[in-house]
Amino acid sequence: MGIKESITPDEVSAYFPHLKSVALIPTEDGVVDTTYIVKNGLEKVILKKYEKACEVSIAAERTLLKRLNDAGLCVPRYLQSSGSWHLMSFLEGEQGNASYVHLKAVGRFLGRMHRATKRRQTSHTPFSKKVVERKYKRVRRSDKVLALRLKGLKAFEYCCDGIIHGDLFPDNAKISGGSAGVFDFIEAGNGSFAFDAGVTALSWTLKRPQGNRGRVRLFLNSYNRCAPMKLSWDRLLQQMRMAALFYAMQRYERRIQEPQSRLDHRPMLKRHASLQRGRI
Repeated sequence: MGIKESITPDEVSAYFPHLKSVALIPTEDGVVDTTYIVKNGLEKVILKKYEKACEVSIAAERTLLKRLNDAGLCVPRYLQSSGSWHLMSFLEGEQGNASYVHLKAVGRFLGRMHRATKRRQTSHTPFSKKVVERKYKRVRRSDKVLALRLKGLKAFEYCCDGIIHGDLFPDNAKISGGSAGVFDFIEAGNGSFAFDAGVTALSWTLKRPQGNRGRVRLFLNSYNRCAPMKLSWDRLLQQMRMAALFYAMQRYERRIQEPQSRLDHRPMLKRHASLQRGRI
């Protein structure tokens, strides 16, 4: 999300003739794709331009969104495209946070998503061994000290339980009436359900230096009630540690590619160190 390419209301109407006299609200979250909220009278839709994703990844996201919609999950519906711009439905609700209601909602959503994508595969593979090793080599060439701290990624799980979101951070979710709506599936791909749960728990539950055990437990219990496979406490913590290393690497690599990026890998390293010491 975020704005990398500007567009005017008149240009929107030229691309999508049924959208007349629209108001455009640029989004502020996110770092990759250009995303606007388009208000057309009482209606709201999302206008998006993918800055990096290829057509194969965009098509894979559309297929996944249809599957999840058909399964009754609250995700955006793909509406229309024109040129490089895409329209999707707008999800109502408040931004996700660490409240107990939100933790239960996102845990249930992730479990239900994994049930819907179990044994399914997509052409997108951002969590494959080849991709992870390539990212690690780039980091090692740039910062050997950081590479040593990331050596724990040798235990990264390359299994494919099904299609995972892989990026379910609070800014990719809306909560309404105790239910979660989730968006931004462009990085979704084949992967481990346990790792996906680890990414989500890492980003939603660790809100204090310590004393987060109850939040982690609440998320895990909510996830297990809906998931196709039960996840143990120890395995979730192990995957939270793995997720912290993965996203430290991911953010550092993006800083290499985009020096102006505001992403910082160090908070993820701090979370990993805290988990290693058992401080949750």
